[in-house]
Amino acid sequence: VPHLGVLVLLNNKIGDAGLGAIADRCATTSLWQLVLSENNIGDAGVVALANVVKNNPDGAFTRLKWLFLDSNSNIGDKGLKALSEALEVGLKSIDRLSLHHCKIGMRGIKALASAINKGALAKCELLYLQNNELDLEAKTIIKTAARPFNIKVHLGWPPPLPGVDYD
Repeated sequence: VPHLGVLVLLNNKIGDAGLGAIADRCATTSLWQLVLSENNIGDAGVVALANVVKNNPDGAFTRLKWLFLDSNSNIGDKGLKALSEALEVGLKSIDRLSLHHCKIGMRGIKALASAINKGALAKCELLYLQNNELDLEAKTIIKTAARPFNIKVHLGWPPPLPGVDYD
């Protein structure tokens, strides 16, 4: 799989073990798009992905631009905290991160906002977080962190579109 560029596995029920296996096997490929929406992935799977990145920050998923983990309702604060830590050391090419329809709350948002403030997601254009367990304070925290980096944060409907400012 060294020349794999796009991997889309929608609704395949790969679970945490599947994400861990993908992370191990695909970390050093040419993968630029990884779409794992609706796959029964939870915090343990995201932690496995994050560990691969943290253990190899200069060589894991260096070309990955799109990471879609949305509609995995078992991804919560623990998973986002681990992913945020990984974003601080690797995954520097991400320009679209989709975590909508998960179970992310305030702790996860604070971890992600902290990572963004430290330069993570510097190339990110779109961050999809709608339909999570976010109150107004959490939404304000993530929007405030994203604004200086021109990251469009999607927290509801309509989705962010090029040329449209969501303040």
